[in-house]
Amino acid sequence: VLRSWVHRGRQAEVNELLLSFLYSADDDDALTVLRQLKKPPIIISKIGARSCNTPVELRVLDDDPEISAEALIDSGAENSYVQSEFVKQNQLLPSILPFPIGVYNADGSLNANGSITHYVDIILRIRDHLEVLRMYITNLGS
Repeated sequence: VLRSWVHRGRQAEVNELLLSFLYSADDDDALTVLRQLKKPPIIISKIGARSCNTPVELRVLDDDPEISAEALIDSGAENSYVQSEFVKQNQLLPSILPFPIGVYNADGSLNANGSITHYVDIILRIRDHLEVLRMYITNLGS
C-alpha cells in the first residue's frame, strides 16, 4: 500500500528500514517523512540553462555574522541544498532529519553518495531580498 502512495519516482525508498521507522516514530516525525515521500525525488543532474550563479550573504540566526558565498540558482530545483564541505568550513550547526531522504541519479538509480540525513535553516540575503530557507546538506559534486 505504501509503495502506491509514495511518489512513483521514490518507490526504491520503501523498505524494511522505512517501515520499522514509521512503526516506531512519533506521529509528527512519521507524518513529516510520509509528506516528504510524496514529493518528487531529488535528482542529481548537470547544471542546465535554467541555472545561474549569484553572490549571496547568509547566516543561521539574526545576530550571527553574515557569510559571503556564491549560490547556484536553479529554477528547476524542487528544494534548496548546501554542500557538506561548506557547512563544515563555516561551522554551521546541522539538524538531523527524522529519516534519510534518498538522492537519485538522472537514470533513476539511487546515488552512491548516499541519502540526505541533515539540514540547516538559514537566512539568505540577495541584495535587499531576505528569505528563510531549509537547506538540505549533501554532496552534489562540482
